[in-house]
Amino acid sequence: MFEIDPDHIETVGRLDDRLQIEIAGLKASISRSGQRVPILVRPLDGDRYSLIYGRRRLEACRELGIKVRAIVTEMDGDQALRDQLLENQERRDLSFIERALVAAALLNGDHLGEAERTNKGVAEVLGLTEAGVSQLLSVVRAVGESLVLAIGAAPGIGRPRWEELKKSLGDASVDRENLAAVAAETRSSHSGGPDEKSDAAFLAVLAAVVQAERPTRPSSPRGHPVWPFRALVQQPSRPGAAADSSSSS
Repeated sequence: MFEIDPDHIETVGRLDDRLQIEIAGLKASISRSGQRVPILVRPLDGDRYSLIYGRRRLEACRELGIKVRAIVTEMDGDQALRDQLLENQERRDLSFIERALVAAALLNGDHLGEAERTNKGVAEVLGLTEAGVSQLLSVVRAVGESLVLAIGAAPGIGRPRWEELKKSLGDASVDRENLAAVAAETRSSHSGGPDEKSDAAFLAVLAAVVQAERPTRPSSPRGHPVWPFRALVQQPSRPGAAADSSSSS
């Protein structure tokens, strides 16, 4: 067992807690009773280490200004990655959009070898089908990671609603920055906990997109209906119309 300065432990490229890390309760517990469960790290060059699991304990110790108790192991990168994912899933079930962010990070980051950075490779790590990974990635690409992060984990929002948002964004002309502002304002003004705030932010963004998607119809002067242009140009000619026209000239 080692006691390591938290600043010597690297967390760059971590896949867990992409959206938020809540450590208030854990920080109070460690302050009161000490760190009972060690974190797991693997050695890098010099006196540096890479975190495998225990992100929340690491951050709690960092904020308390104390060294973190750690187990050091010579674990290869692939196994470390799988342990990160297992830790995250044991902490709580990942929401749909959290899984989508993890899939995107695996495909676009350097967590996997170049040959494994495919939908098939990501599916093997996450225990999903290639079709399932494609579905996750399509939502992140269509919605945009910045807007996803503004909304948050949204644990109460499943795949169908995210698919609805993806489709609506494709059909509507809307400013993503404004949508992110809607999400941020909703989260700051909502009185519930973090999960409820995030769910409410998603619903507010979806409502804004659906509103922007609705077409505006031209208004007509009172008493003068607007006839559809298509009906005028496609109205069939009545028999004899040409003869009437020529006879009247």
